[in-house]
Amino acid sequence: MGWLQSAAWREQHVRESVTALKEKRAGDFAALLPLKSFKEIGL
Repeated sequence: MGWLQSAAWREQHVRESVTALKEKRAGDFAALLPLKSFKEIGL
């Protein structure tokens, strides 16, 4: 679970979320990296 959360909760995403909320606008997020299987990352 932590592996997935680390991909989703990057610092810049959290910062953009807070800024967008304060400015009452939709967030502008960079695309997330594609998920890889455990085999692809050597686990």
